[in-house]
Order: sequence, then structure tokens, then C-alpha cells
Amino acid sequence: MPPDSLVSPANHPTSSPPLRLRHYGIVIIGFAALSTFMSAPGQTHSMASFVDPMVDELGITQTTYSMAYMIATALAALSYSLLGRVIDRYGARSLMAFAAAALGGACCLMSAVPADFIFLLYLGMFLCRLLGQGMMYLVSTWLVGEWFEKRRGLAMGLVGIGGSASVMLAAGFNNTMIDLHGWRQAWLILAGILWATTVIPALLFVRNRPEDMGLLPDLRLPEDAELESSSDQDDKLPTEITREDWTVAEAIRTATFWKLIAGMATWAMVGTGLAFYQASLLKPIGVPRNYALWLFAIQAISAVISSLVAGYYTGRIPTRYLLCVSVSGLAIAVLLLLTIQSPWLAILYSMLLGLNGGILRSTGAVVWVNFFGRRHQGAIAGTAMSILAIASALGPLPLALSFDLHGSHQPTLVCFFILPVVSAAIIFTATPPEKKSSDPLT
Repeated sequence: MPPDSLVSPANHPTSSPPLRLRHYGIVIIGFAALSTFMSAPGQTHSMASFVDPMVDELGITQTTYSMAYMIATALAALSYSLLGRVIDRYGARSLMAFAAAALGGACCLMSAVPADFIFLLYLGMFLCRLLGQGMMYLVSTWLVGEWFEKRRGLAMGLVGIGGSASVMLAAGFNNTMIDLHGWRQAWLILAGILWATTVIPALLFVRNRPEDMGLLPDLRLPEDAELESSSDQDDKLPTEITREDWTVAEAIRTATFWKLIAGMATWAMVGTGLAFYQASLLKPIGVPRNYALWLFAIQAISAVISSLVAGYYTGRIPTRYLLCVSVSGLAIAVLLLLTIQSPWLAILYSMLLGLNGGILRSTGAVVWVNFFGRRHQGAIAGTAMSILAIASALGPLPLALSFDLHGSHQPTLVCFFILPVVSAAIIFTATPPEKKSSDPLT
């Protein structure tokens, strides 16, 4: 047995690619997960823990804070397509380090927001969303798309553990730091963690593509028997994974692209709103603020399980079925929130959000490269992410307006139930596109 392999390819001439635990792709999974985890300062589940302390000290309303979040997220979203193109051109290695360093700077800016100059709140949120939700997350999905093909879904499920761990730990950690040191110091602590754990390691260990190291995707080596014929390799790819390369212009002319967007944008909008005001939404049923934030841990544990399962079945089960289950599950969670009476049911609510969000985190993250190819995956995923980020920016504001105007979140929650019901039906029809010379709407 060769030293770089735990399974000999010669023993599996016609099976799936041999699993090599010493292949550098394993290192890449780790760093993609790290990038996802360390994107937390720009993600809703982390920023949610700062809402009440910052609103109270700065003397602003929830609507003002939500408006800042919405505008910052929308402006950041407009650049995600460009960020994807930059990653396609320069790769993830240097950009992961840059994004981590700059995101740490954005955290410092958030710590310095004064009560009499709210513009800095807008600027800080914009940079956090641009670098955290945007570049750090795009880097992780780009790496998975380059280093994996058949195992892309499973790899994204493993990378999703980083995101789930972030959801599990970030809000509670932030809340503890805020209680001990205040919200300004808490932002500075996040900056220090980013700089210490991500910047230099990314430069030292991240590699953009397996081909750059004389390797091949899916933990394979060039001498693997099943790679003797590229046409033979193509025949073994799952039907939903393409080797054709679509441009952004070609992708957005397909109906499939917009059907996927419909379901994912609903998740982005509704899921962000629910996460942003988790403590406020659960307060009426007697869930204390610190418990409400730690319920993100329940969501994260549930998401780890479902993301791994969904990742394994991505390519085996049609993507539209998996995503339809995810969006339908969101509707069920909102319905439970509308009717919930007992505090302990908040656990079930969190589990539903986690299980169904985990499916989206794995299957939804790789659908773009699976359906539209590797060459322009950053640009296509960035374009989709721009739309999804704008949708997420809209999520908190309706809940804030509902509370400020009516003293209750219920009117908006009714709308948040209807939206995923409709979009689940739409995404169920999202079949893989077929590339034709005339590129008609498919």
C-alpha cells in the first residue's frame, strides 16, 4: 500500500474514487470549514447577540438598527458577483487571508460606533457583511467546488460543520463576552481571534486547486485506474453534476437558476429575520434572552446531522427534492412559532430550523457548481449570493416594523409562513438545465 493512501486504487478499478485520508483535499476541507466558521462576525447569528446591547446604549430603535442592517447588507450584496469573479481569477489562498484581516478591521470599527455618529454603524455593518457573509463564505464554497466533484456534496456537508459550529458557539460566546466586558470589547475580541487563527495559516496552507499540486479532485491521484479515460470518468459522474462550463449570462437565462433562487431567497429572508430577532420572538413564551441565544446551539447540532446526510445524498437524490424538503421544513417551523405556547417547544422549533437549514447549507451550496460547472463557479455563485443577500437584508425589517407599529411580530410571521409554502412548490420544479447552442430559457 502506498504511503499516501489508505485504500489502494488498484483494488477498486471501477468503483468510486478511493478514500485517501492523507490526500491534501482533507486539509482543504479543514480550511474551508475554518473560513465558514470565522465568517461569524459578518453573519446574522453572531450579529444578533449585539442587537439589544447596541440599541440600548446608542439610544436607537429596533427599526433604525434593522434599517442599517438592511442597507448595509443590500449594498454589500451588490458586490458579491464581482467578489466571485475575483476569486475565480486569483483563487482562495490570498483572498481568504485578506478577508480575515479586513473583517477583523471591520470588527474594530463596530466597537467604535458612537451614539452621535450612526453613519459608522452603517459602514461597520457593510464591511462585516461584505467580508464575512460575502468573501469568507464564497472562499469556502469555491474551494469545495475546485477540490471535489463526485464527493462535492459530502465535502460541503463536512465544511458545513464549520458553519454549524459557528451558529452553535458564536451567539452564546458573544453574549458571554458582552456580559463580562461590554459590547465594544466583545467586538475587539472577535477581531483578535480572526487575526490569530486565520490570516497566516491561510497563506501557509491553502492551495487553490488539486491540479496545482499534481493531484485530482475527489481525493484522487493521476494514476487512479478509473481516470485512464476522461470519457469513462464523465460517464460515472452523477447526472446532476456537469463538466460543461456555463457563463453567468448563460446561467441567468435558465429558468432553473431563478427557481433555485426563489427557494433559497425565501430561506435567506425568513431565516435571517427569525435569527436576527430570536430573543424577541421567543420572549413572549417565557424564554429568557440568554437561553434564546444558546438555542442556536440546538440549531447547529441539528444542522450538522442534516448537512452530512443531505451532502451524502446530493447527487444520489434529485437536488430539487432535497431543497423542497428544506423550504417546506422552514414553513413548518414558522407555523410552530405562530402557535407555540410552552417554552420547551422552543427546542423543537430550533431543531426544525437546524435540520432544514443544514440541508440548504450543503446541497444548496454546491448546486451552482454542480449545475453550471467549475470554470465560472465563483461568478455564478456570487451572482446568486448577491440576490440571496439582498433577500436576507429584507428579513429583519418587516419584523421590526410589525413590532414597532403593532407591538407584535405576529402579522409578519403569517407572511413568513406563506412565503416558503409557495417557494417550496416552485423549487420542486427546478430540474438541471441543459446547455444548448441557442441557450433558450430551460
